[in-house]
Amino acid sequence: MLIGFDFDDTLHLGGEPNPVICELVRRNKKVFRDVCVITARNPEHENETWWRAYEPWRIVVDRWLADHDLPLEVVFCSHQPKAPVMAAIHCWRLYDNSPEETETARNAGLQGIPTSLGGVPLSLVDRGQCRCCGESLRLVGVYGNRCAACRCVV
Repeated sequence: MLIGFDFDDTLHLGGEPNPVICELVRRNKKVFRDVCVITARNPEHENETWWRAYEPWRIVVDRWLADHDLPLEVVFCSHQPKAPVMAAIHCWRLYDNSPEETETARNAGLQGIPTSLGGVPLSLVDRGQCRCCGESLRLVGVYGNRCAACRCVV
């Protein structure tokens, strides 16, 4: 069971670690072990020659993960929707700041969990478990009083 986390504006916010999401990655890695980064980025743009020539300010995924002690595999989607890639690699859950990506994942029968509301990163707090699906109710405010995973009223 693979769990995916988006990189830009999810794991990091303007280059700085998003402490709530980084902690969630570490917790999921302890429980599930299979955790990865699923990014819309193109892998060719992570090549040092490319980013030095075109985007010298670029935050390079592998380097950033190493600098922040997050040894995760990185899956590049090359600016294509993430849901088909998730299905191909057997990733059942995606934490992402993009409403389009989380909705597409849900429409494909996967779990897409938003990490921001209107572009504002959400706080994650422990509110117990959902009575319907058993998931931890860590996301608060995404759907008001609804579980972020199954959308049932909690």
